[in-house]
Amino acid sequence: MLRSLWQQHGLFTKQGDKGLLLVPPPTLVSAFIAEQERYQVELAAICADGEQLNQQAADFARFTMASLLATNQYLNFRQRDIRRLERMMRSLLLELADLCQQGKVTPDRLTQVFNQQALKVSQWLLKSNGLHAFQLEGDQVLVRRVPCAEYDASFQLELLQIELADLREPVLDIGCGAQALLVNALRERGIDAYGLERLDQEENPFIYAANWLDFHFVPDKWGTIISNMAFSNHFWHHHIRKDGDYASYAQKYMEILRSLQVGGSFIYAPGLPFVEDILTDSGDDYTVIRRPLDPFPFAQEETEELHGSRWYAVSVRRNR
Repeated sequence: MLRSLWQQHGLFTKQGDKGLLLVPPPTLVSAFIAEQERYQVELAAICADGEQLNQQAADFARFTMASLLATNQYLNFRQRDIRRLERMMRSLLLELADLCQQGKVTPDRLTQVFNQQALKVSQWLLKSNGLHAFQLEGDQVLVRRVPCAEYDASFQLELLQIELADLREPVLDIGCGAQALLVNALRERGIDAYGLERLDQEENPFIYAANWLDFHFVPDKWGTIISNMAFSNHFWHHHIRKDGDYASYAQKYMEILRSLQVGGSFIYAPGLPFVEDILTDSGDDYTVIRRPLDPFPFAQEETEELHGSRWYAVSVRRNR
């Protein structure tokens, strides 16, 4: 019940195509009041069991992050940020349970509790991500809408100019998406493929749920690593931001290359000329192949800073 309440209403208010207002939706309080007796019983049971309380808090945190990431793909949550959000959700559940137990559940009191929680989460969001994703909407803060699309497998293979017969296994798709379309398509063809996605997905033994900056890329493991409109797109975003975490992306990029087998390739789009030029000039450890793509297919508002000048696919092969 509580899970469905949070999934359906969430902590923030959708503002059409503009984004997400960092204030609770008006339906949240009324929905809680309508099922107050059932929520009271559920909250009492949850808060009496530490393991169940932690799991519910983790679910609330995951639903909240999912709504934020669906609004703006450039938001980034490291493991330390997720743990802080889970602690905030745990405190919210305990406070709601206490209100129910004391018989103090009123529309005004609930509104106060949810507003305070929204403010705490907003502060957490600003601290973890800075100001780049936000704008003022009147006297309220809005998370700007920069959505992320999932592309079907055939489109990705054609765009990146990948021939299945040339794929070296195992294969990892960084930023595979909730549906893991490319991973599933490759596995259906008998290719040993895996995905990496930021949030927990439906149970899938072939998908790693982790932030790519927190994920450990084991040296010499992967035959091919693929990332379409994901890692390199976010790397570029941080590269041009005044407060961007470009150093972490540069370190992770090199860790990805070291995780390739000798002869393996990191294939991605869009390009990262400021990194690829360094690789080319630094010796023969890696071979960089750039492949021109068809005319720029995206509306500018869909891709924010993505510019047609770096609209090409890249294959970086590890030579030794």
